[in-house]
This record gives sequence, structure tokens and C-alpha cells, in this order.
Amino acid sequence: MNSPHQLILLSDLDRLDLAEESFGYSTMLVSPNNPLGKKAIFKCKDVTICELFGYLLAQLLGAPTPDFLGLWFDREVEIPGGYRAPANHIAILIELLTAPRHMLLEHLVLRDRTLTARVLALCYFDRFEWPEVFSSDGSVVVLDLERIGPIMCIDEFTCGSPEIIREQLHYRQDEYVNASDSDFRQLLCQAEQLQVQDELRAEFGNLADNSSESLRRGLSLAGHPFSNLLSAFFQSAITKRQALCATEMGLRPWPAVDWESYT
Repeated sequence: MNSPHQLILLSDLDRLDLAEESFGYSTMLVSPNNPLGKKAIFKCKDVTICELFGYLLAQLLGAPTPDFLGLWFDREVEIPGGYRAPANHIAILIELLTAPRHMLLEHLVLRDRTLTARVLALCYFDRFEWPEVFSSDGSVVVLDLERIGPIMCIDEFTCGSPEIIREQLHYRQDEYVNASDSDFRQLLCQAEQLQVQDELRAEFGNLADNSSESLRRGLSLAGHPFSNLLSAFFQSAITKRQALCATEMGLRPWPAVDWESYT
């Protein structure tokens, strides 16, 4: 059984060997001399924690991803470009692809129907804009996963009284879960257009068959002082969204996850 994803603790940016080349706001190129051990993209935004959980969910669904590694800072860090990451902030290293080429789902389905269904299943858990598919060195991977799950900003988990934290997180979870029905209808329309309805149901069936322990470990972070709350909150929101899909498809819903006990 896979272990929870282990975050690497950093107190500054020295171990990352950042290059001057930037790919946008708080997104920079990193030389191979970094904890991931290969040339990578460093991302450190308000919602980078969502992207890290997105890659973990993609792995659980069997959607291929580049190699990645979560990081966290034990103190405030100034990120080149003007962003000041607060203490406990989470960042991510993502393997830099060689000559990546964007691939439409209409092209992917001609190549691999099962993979197309897995990507669609991942898309269902996105907030508003679906992940992108790229080909590189003969392989296909999903990228741009920062909108998977509810909005998660580290300050909302670490600042304020337990009552304030619970109020903020309930709002974030409800905002995400309340969009489940419309997102599911959109997903079914896309699956029908690509003619992968049966494959999509099979992939959701495989996902529903995961044990509670497998879900807990696959969608957990380790090494962060708020790892229990962060992981349980993400699992709870994903579980609530999966419940609607499972009910519609006649599948087993996942057991509810309690996060409030960690506040």
C-alpha cells in the first residue's frame, strides 16, 4: 500500500537553485539540483496546495502525471516576482517535460479510450476549468491541476480561532460541493460526445471500489504541521462530490470524512 505523500521542509529557497527564467506569477524553472532530482518547475501560489492534491487524486484515478514533489516552508519566504509565502505555505516541484505538445480529448480518445475516461473522471473533481493533457517523449500526462477540489489557502487553515476556521472551511466546502450536479451533467455531455460513457462508468466504478484506507493514504500529506486537517478537509470535499456521482451511477459512495475534529 502506498504511503502518504511526504512533503519536504524548506526554510528558504537555497536548495532549489532557482533559474532566472520564469513561467509566470510565482512559477519558475529549477535546475536538476533540487529535492526532486530532475529539472523541474517550481510553483508557489495561494492555491498550490490544490495542485498538489490534484496530482495525488490523478494518481489514485490512474491518470498519468509527471513526477512531482510537495514542499513546505516553516517560515515566511520571499518568492521572486513579488509573492511573500507565509509560514506553513505549500509549494510544489513538477518535472519539466521535454517538448510538450497540447493534446485535445478528441485526439486522445483515438489513442486510448480508457485513458480518456480517466482524464474525464479527474475533470469531474475540478472546480471550473478542466486539466490539460500533453504528450511528451511518447507519453501522455495531465497538467494544470490547481483547480482540483475546493479552494484551499493555507491561512484559512492556520489563522484564527477554531470557530472562524470552521466557518471559512464550511463555506469553501459548500461552494465546491454545491456545484457537483451541474459539473456532473457537463461531464456526461462530454463523455457522450467522445462516446466513452461505458468507459467512464467503469473508471468511476474502480474509484468507488477503493477502500477507505486506500483513499485516506492516497489523498494525504505527511510532514506538515497541519497535515491531518488539510488532508481530511480535501478528502471530505472529494467524498461529498463523489457521493452524487455514485448515486447517479448506482455505485458505492465513499464513507464520509470528518475534518472538524482537527480544528
